[in-house]
Amino acid sequence: MKNTSKIEIIKKLGITDEEIGQYGDFFLINYLKFHHKKHYGESSVLFLGFSEEEIEQLKKNAALFDLKVKIKISPNLNFVCVKNDFKDEKRIVKSRENGAIILTEIEYLELFSENEYNIYDNELIFPISVEEDLRIVKPLSNFNEDLEVESFSFSNENTYLTNLFEQTCNCNEFILGKKSKYEKGDLRRFCKHLLLEYKQRFAPKKLSEIKDFLIQNGYSLKSNFKKINIEKVILPIYLSYDNNNEWCDIYFPLKNIYKKYSYNPTEERFSYDDKPHGYVPALRFELNKVFGTKKQPSKINKKTIPNQNKGCTSVLLTFTLMVCCIMFLIINQI
Repeated sequence: MKNTSKIEIIKKLGITDEEIGQYGDFFLINYLKFHHKKHYGESSVLFLGFSEEEIEQLKKNAALFDLKVKIKISPNLNFVCVKNDFKDEKRIVKSRENGAIILTEIEYLELFSENEYNIYDNELIFPISVEEDLRIVKPLSNFNEDLEVESFSFSNENTYLTNLFEQTCNCNEFILGKKSKYEKGDLRRFCKHLLLEYKQRFAPKKLSEIKDFLIQNGYSLKSNFKKINIEKVILPIYLSYDNNNEWCDIYFPLKNIYKKYSYNPTEERFSYDDKPHGYVPALRFELNKVFGTKKQPSKINKKTIPNQNKGCTSVLLTFTLMVCCIMFLIINQI
């Protein structure tokens, strides 16, 4: 039997009835305490009607979930927790008008109760058909809104519409790169604008080293994502490349911290000669397994060199004979 109070909280935070039936209230409460809408990566709460002593206790609870405690109503406020006997209706209305979700004390403590982050236990929250290195938690319908993101390019002032629930963007990278062909929850579906929104608003947790690196740095992936290993490197090395693109992105772990390199398989060179020093021969060996050896053998052969030398010798001999003849004539005249 579903807990009615939990369902009321879940609906307040924007989850649909269909998802409640699909995921269940216990799972969704755990999801929502970590994955609700955030402003610029920050989640905040204001406590109304509580004594100073009560607020100090509530602050300790808020700190467990990275909730910033505010002292006044502000535009980017996420939650307002209201004590049962609080009578100032105007402040509640103002908070709601600023976009805050109003919670009673019981609802707040229900939502932000202490328990382990375990949403990876529910296979519905990510696409199991996608390989694990590419699989991420899908934002649910509480993130179903179009948000503007400014272009990353200094050459234009475009803004793009992103939607984390639909995992769509109207930028060229998403459209021309045909990223919509990938499933929701597949990292290859994310352009750099979606990655920014995912990092800031969804705030993913418990990511693997490579997924955390990609999302934190906003590195979108190409169509192929391959894992290779070389000796003395503990973590896997990842390659991201398109079949029709001459450049391959290499994500290489140096001291267990990933760094991005660019490699041209056709020319067999690293961009700006920036490469993981000390590991290049072993890395090239594995890259040649993936891409093959592209360099063509030199067209100069051994027979050419003697012929060139022979030609030079003949010219020198002719010149020497001419000089000798001239000297002979001069001597005879003398």
